[in-house]
Amino acid sequence: MALATQEKYDYVHNVLINKFQLTQRSNCSALFDLDGNLLVVSEETRKQFGIENILSVLNKSFNLNNVTDENIATLTGFSDAIHIEAIRIACKKMIKLQQIVIHHKIPVNFISLIPRDNIFSSRLVSYVPVFHDSGELVALQTYSSNCNLFGINEYLTILQEKNLEPVTIKEYDLPIKLTTRQHEVLFLLVRGLSQRQAADVLEISRGNLAKITVESICPKFNIFDADTSELIDRAIKLAYHRYIPQSLCRPCIIILDNDIIDSYFT
Repeated sequence: MALATQEKYDYVHNVLINKFQLTQRSNCSALFDLDGNLLVVSEETRKQFGIENILSVLNKSFNLNNVTDENIATLTGFSDAIHIEAIRIACKKMIKLQQIVIHHKIPVNFISLIPRDNIFSSRLVSYVPVFHDSGELVALQTYSSNCNLFGINEYLTILQEKNLEPVTIKEYDLPIKLTTRQHEVLFLLVRGLSQRQAADVLEISRGNLAKITVESICPKFNIFDADTSELIDRAIKLAYHRYIPQSLCRPCIIILDNDIIDSYFT
């Protein structure tokens, strides 16, 4: 038997929130209801965001109508149009992932490269469905922790904190000249992303990415088949993993479940 609306509300507000507050102090986590309303966040989340009352900043909701320029600027420290738009796209992708968790009752995992307090940082994030004792879905909980995406956290932080001009990779820095798109693809692959994940970051199809890899990049490394493992080995020996294209220094979401990418984001 399905829970009545009041029963569900009472369980979430009188049981789940109390349990969350007792058990999640040291974790970076948050609890949402099934309408996307942010119910409570952990002390660690408050500390990492550096905001006294994150609930009031988000108007107690995280939904498509609330991804405003003002809220983005408050939460991230960025106000320029380019970053704002990229962050808005990333937020909408996160909201869609929440909806997938609620609809299918499955957890999802992704890497979030979104600035906070004017500094880029990458985090491993999990969205997890929360069930009532009866087995009915009643809420969604998030967990996040720092992770070293691409090994470029330090570079991105310096770029933003010191207000330096982006590093320009001149032709003599790398032995084989690549277009910006080719360098983006190669960099993501040598950093360990799958073709699906790299395509998702670049917002192109997996087929398009594979075509770029096999037809445009491999021949430049004297590889005339689809041996991407050999391509990656040669690229690493030539230090292509050390240089991030400037175009990748932007907010993005990297979904770690290839089936979800294929089903909802291609």
